Amino acid sequence: VGINIGYGFGSGVVQDGTLFGGVGELAGAVGALFPKGLPRPTTRDLMITLQSCGRAVEVVEDLDQFCAEQDPVVAAWVERVSGQLSPLISTVWLLLGPEEIVLTGHLPRHVSQAIAERLVHVLRTWPTGTSMPIPRILPARLGRLSIAAGAAWLPILREGSTNELDEAASGRPADAGPPHARASVTKV
Repeated sequence: VGINIGYGFGSGVVQDGTLFGGVGELAGAVGALFPKGLPRPTTRDLMITLQSCGRAVEVVEDLDQFCAEQDPVVAAWVERVSGQLSPLISTVWLLLGPEEIVLTGHLPRHVSQAIAERLVHVLRTWPTGTSMPIPRILPARLGRLSIAAGAAWLPILREGSTNELDEAASGRPADAGPPHARASVTKV
């Protein structure tokens, strides 16, 4: 499952190498859970929050200087956003049982990592008594480039088969090795 914390907010589900679209290709439109006009778990919201506290943030790259300094405004924002995302992540975990939840978007990697760590803590302390394995929650390996990389794969996914993509990405036959050895694609 991919959760995009960008200028907007969305998600996507990939199962067996196939992007799940749902009815009308609207699966993953979870941004509706966070009404516009209210604080939302988005990169744009972090920029607005920093600006309202007098920080000079004009473009996404400006976030790096404040986020690298352990800015207390950023720390408070991470706590708020983690709280906002907790019900969504818990629902995804219990409903879909994913192996992995990847946080994509424009946030600096260590901010995404801080959110991921708080969300893992939420799942570990969930009061349901379920024995369901907790998914890995982690920032996208490509950081800010994950969105562009995911978008670049869409035309290829429409034209090629998953087996061809797996073989091309891994340099080995698609049926060779365990499933975790194959390439995976995340909707962004």
